[in-house]
Amino acid sequence: MSSPSRGPTTPGLELRERASDPIRTDDDYPEGGYGWICVICIFLINAHTWGINSAYGVFLSFYLSHDEFPNTPALVYAFVGGLSISCALLTAPIVTSLSQLLSTRRVVLLGVLLETASLISASFVTHSWQLFLSQGICFGLGMGCLFISTVGIPNQWFKKRRSVSNGIVAAGSGTGGLIYSLATNSMIQQLGFRWALRILGILSFVVNLVCGMLLRERRVSSKPRVPFKPALLKRAPFLLFLAWGFFSILGYVSLLFSLASFAQAVGLGSNDGSLASALLNLGQAIGRPLVGILSDRFGRVKVAGLASALCGILCMVFWTFVSDAASLFAFAILVGLEAGTLWASVAAVAADLVGMDDIDGALGIFWVVLVAPGTVSEVVALQLRDPGSIQGPYFPVQMFTGAMYLVAAGSLGIILMLERKQARGKLDGRSHTHTIILLHGRGSDGVEFADELFSSTTSKLQDLPACLPNWRWVFPTSRVRRDTRFQEDMTAWFDAYSLTDTQERQELQIDGLKESVLHILTILEDEVRLLGGKTDRVYLGGMSQGMATALWTVFFCAAGHGIMEPLGGFLGFCGWLPFAERMEDMERIRELGRSGVACRLREIVSEVFQAEGRSEREDADNVLLTPVLLSHGEDDAWVPVQQGRQAREVLVRQLGMTVEWDEFRGADNDGHWLKEPEAFDRIIRFVEDFVLPGGDSIQASVRARLGRADAKREKSTRRDHPPLGNHFKMVRYAAQDISNTKSARARGSYLRVSFKNTRETAQAINGMKLQRALTFLDNVTNKAEAVPFRRFAGSTGRCAQGKQFGVSKARWPEKSAKFLIDLLKNAEANADTKGLDTGNLVVKHIQVNQAPKGRRRTYRAHGRINPYMTNPCHIELILTEAEEVVPKAAVKRNEHLSSRQRGAQIRQALIEA
Repeated sequence: MSSPSRGPTTPGLELRERASDPIRTDDDYPEGGYGWICVICIFLINAHTWGINSAYGVFLSFYLSHDEFPNTPALVYAFVGGLSISCALLTAPIVTSLSQLLSTRRVVLLGVLLETASLISASFVTHSWQLFLSQGICFGLGMGCLFISTVGIPNQWFKKRRSVSNGIVAAGSGTGGLIYSLATNSMIQQLGFRWALRILGILSFVVNLVCGMLLRERRVSSKPRVPFKPALLKRAPFLLFLAWGFFSILGYVSLLFSLASFAQAVGLGSNDGSLASALLNLGQAIGRPLVGILSDRFGRVKVAGLASALCGILCMVFWTFVSDAASLFAFAILVGLEAGTLWASVAAVAADLVGMDDIDGALGIFWVVLVAPGTVSEVVALQLRDPGSIQGPYFPVQMFTGAMYLVAAGSLGIILMLERKQARGKLDGRSHTHTIILLHGRGSDGVEFADELFSSTTSKLQDLPACLPNWRWVFPTSRVRRDTRFQEDMTAWFDAYSLTDTQERQELQIDGLKESVLHILTILEDEVRLLGGKTDRVYLGGMSQGMATALWTVFFCAAGHGIMEPLGGFLGFCGWLPFAERMEDMERIRELGRSGVACRLREIVSEVFQAEGRSEREDADNVLLTPVLLSHGEDDAWVPVQQGRQAREVLVRQLGMTVEWDEFRGADNDGHWLKEPEAFDRIIRFVEDFVLPGGDSIQASVRARLGRADAKREKSTRRDHPPLGNHFKMVRYAAQDISNTKSARARGSYLRVSFKNTRETAQAINGMKLQRALTFLDNVTNKAEAVPFRRFAGSTGRCAQGKQFGVSKARWPEKSAKFLIDLLKNAEANADTKGLDTGNLVVKHIQVNQAPKGRRRTYRAHGRINPYMTNPCHIELILTEAEEVVPKAAVKRNEHLSSRQRGAQIRQALIEA
């Protein structure tokens, strides 16, 4: 299912295409019924277009042996046959546009009229140029209208039986060639070639007209069909695909139209030549469906390449030794099994290489590329004939035909080598050490997601591949589905009807979500296999709907459907959790345990998706130990932040997973994307904290990212000291003496809020209890309490509310208060995850550092622009449980008294006595 890399030229990047892309996805496929009527009709149309065209070899043999058109060279007759094929292919983009503009039935009727007119008019020609126009150009235009407009109809009726239906349709051309090769020769001998053309015209008119009227389309896609996509020419696999078609058509046309004349050249009769052409078409009628079935099982590119190579070998080895009728007939049947591989595999191979979204544009280019070789192929074959050759007059033609098929097979072989090289992870000359699989959101695709993700940088102006150099990045692409809410086709992992009310028509999500999860599971297992079974080096994540799909992929693994060991990490951005209400009835993890949670997940997967786990191992719940990073913009206009918070609560409370939650305000009110550079810094820190827990792994990653000359000194230091001891410690917070197990932390980087205001506000709540700090900040936003300004008070006005802090200058920095409230809530959630007493938390440490200034612009009248400088900041805070105050025990003190004091005590004691 994978395709060679395309899009960004990033080492370790793989963009996986969708497996299929049907036009209709919201309803079930009939898998029969009237669909079989359509299959039979298209079978007959192919028999009366390509089948009749295959019989031109009989006409060519007649034209060459009879001087019907005086002073006409053989080159002209050869051009007639090649031109019919090239014109049919050249009409592909025009017919694609006409089918969308008018209708398929009208285009079919146009093709019927053109083909009938060509055959009838060819029967009245008196000069070779008239034959050139009628049987060559006009017939090719009619054949193109009939073939191009109907070739995609079976895909609208069948899904499970798609290969069988397409194989039957493709066999129509071979069956028609078999029938009309024999019938044409008989009619020419008995009635003459003119009446043979008229009879063929009448037959084609009746059959094609009836079949065209019986054809029915289930749905016409609302998405415009692009006849050309020049951007595909930048991809090496697609260029090799075009080379395969170019050389295949050179060999195919030469073989198809030369076999009948070859029979007469070796001393056989015209009947033997006609029978040989018929047997060649019989082989195609059998071979084309067989190639389609084998392609679905063993790989389309592989089967097409092997069939092309076998055809070339037969032409160069078997054909050269044919000298009698028996060997000619045997060769015709054997070579016919592989000769039509191009027509049986072209659409499937194109879908594998470029995906279903681009298949119309790819095939439009492909058909046009075939025009030139289809036109000149038979001309070249006739020019290569050498009557004085010792090996026979057709020996050069045989070598030429075989060589073309072998070169075509070599083009597909190079594509297989590229795929195999990519599958082994040997990209840019290096082996990858880790893999991250990221799923795009609805309406996007793997290429667009990779472009946007890699165009963003961290605070050090490095993109993610530069920070993680030996990582393999995999961006799968979903299939195109019919969106029920918007009534249009778009790329989506499943059909999500509403995000404001996730329970509304959520039954629409089941089929698509199950199919997508099973597809991602296969990718996940492949990547784990490439890394030697090390699941902790494979990471999964997604954006928006991609995050929802990735989460259920993890749940399927916990239910026994995939890998059973923890992943290195999970990255979720601006997403939600479908069917979250099914998990909210679970007991807390502390009461149920991980094994119980996994058992409940298996029940949910079985109830909702009707999918039974493949394994009942008790350790399948180890997948739930995967660390999770979730980020969501509070101003997300597409997926409300409440949906992200619900996903976090389910993962933490019901499933007991370790979750880092990052809630931010998006830049320029765009909360449905990663905030640059803060979110990318957070990803790198998450990798450092969770993904690389071992000393050697951390140091190797640090050396790879830094690339400094002191790496050798660090290596020598590691020989003498423990890897994670005090000699090598990666710190994250300024306060390192606070135990991590008894505290909860939160951090924000490059926050677009005033550094001075935020620093004074942070110092005001430093040391407060958490609930008091939240109340104070809420009062600041309502101007019920003010923040005292002590350091940055140069231009601060006086305020009576500052007296409670012993200062006269105070302000109400609302934006700083809101940012600190969000951080405090994030830290509180982390504390709750660790099991700390959230009602007894104290702001133990809070620090605000100034970030690099940012330059923006403001627009004034008359086109003037002024600079606008931002002063962002970094904030980090630590919450701890308040220590219980124990009163000091009373201890008798030994006071030191002077001589006067001692004398006074003695006198007092005598008086009292």
